[in-house]
Amino acid sequence: MFNNKCCQCLQEPCCCCIGPTGPVGPQGPTGPTGSGFTPAYGTFYNNQDILTATGALPLLTFLAVPPVGLSHTPGSSIVTVIDAGVYNVTYGVNDSGSTPFALRINGAVLPGSIIYPFSGSLASGWATLALAAGNTIEIVLTEPSETLINRVIMNVIKVNQ
Repeated sequence: MFNNKCCQCLQEPCCCCIGPTGPVGPQGPTGPTGSGFTPAYGTFYNNQDILTATGALPLLTFLAVPPVGLSHTPGSSIVTVIDAGVYNVTYGVNDSGSTPFALRINGAVLPGSIIYPFSGSLASGWATLALAAGNTIEIVLTEPSETLINRVIMNVIKVNQ
């Protein structure tokens, strides 16, 4: 009904009158438990010259922020996953030649990860991988050819459980 005391509506029903608050309804169901996402990340690199013919490329240390959920011994080529999940891995090598390199997971070259660099340039690649706890990741040269490597970098970020 039209009520001049609560507002100055010119037509009925009055649209600006607010009645009293009603009673509180029953509590709704409890929502699902949180995802339990455990973060993991790390950036590892080596800026020293490496003269090598083939094999794994050592990573000296981490970049700025210590790794979380990943294990690495400085100077080793291997990064070990602590918690299973889906990870984005980016990797790059700067070499004096054009020796191809790739990611190696648990000792096996990852198909499709081989990169063929141009002489003297930083070449990089990336992969999204479902990794189990204890899996290892490393960057390796895939063909025997003595080459001077002067930068190796690997970035590992967990994106899902």
